Amino acid sequence: VSDIAGNITDCNENMLKMLKAKSKNEIIGMNTVDLVVPEYKQKLLSQRQPASYLNIDYVARRPDGTTFPVEVSGSIATDNAGAELFRVTSVRDITDRRRAGQELLVQSQIVAHMTEGVTLTRFSDSTIIYANPRYEVMFGYNAGELVGQTVSTLLPPSSTSLKQSTQ
Repeated sequence: VSDIAGNITDCNENMLKMLKAKSKNEIIGMNTVDLVVPEYKQKLLSQRQPASYLNIDYVARRPDGTTFPVEVSGSIATDNAGAELFRVTSVRDITDRRRAGQELLVQSQIVAHMTEGVTLTRFSDSTIIYANPRYEVMFGYNAGELVGQTVSTLLPPSSTSLKQSTQ
């Protein structure tokens, strides 16, 4: 929670843990601008203008100087006359999400560039969900042509009993 100028007036235990602060006294009184790295300060100041904002990514800076990625949402509380009273902000540490996204990206690049053919097939109906480029080349298909096809598409015409069991 902060006043309209961005000066922090209260925070919960999760915020203290995220910032690695020992007590609220370390955080209360700081301006929210001081909790982002310099290159994000202007972005933060421009986001203060709307009455509310959702899921904006920043790089936060702890009082000890370490940084971490966060997702921020917030809104301004007003009285009945519409006068702005204070700002309520939710901050989520997205370090794990970013790490998982990077790992998925690396894994997808590995699979896409393997020299072996790889396919992912849905068991319930034998539909090909994914085929890496090597797999498509092995069977003479262009990129993306196998996705949505059944495995029986790859079987020779003479194997009708196998085709029936995969359909």
